[in-house]
Amino acid sequence: MGLVRTTVRLANLARPDLDEIDVNALVDTGALHLGSIRESY
Repeated sequence: MGLVRTTVRLANLARPDLDEIDVNALVDTGALHLGSIRESY
């Protein structure tokens, strides 16, 4: 098992008026699901 860093583009196909965003992700190679933590603005 290991850790992988990548960039993920998030978009909402149901709401095309919203902008797509690119986020940095850190994922364990043994993970079954990808979760996200939203930063405070």
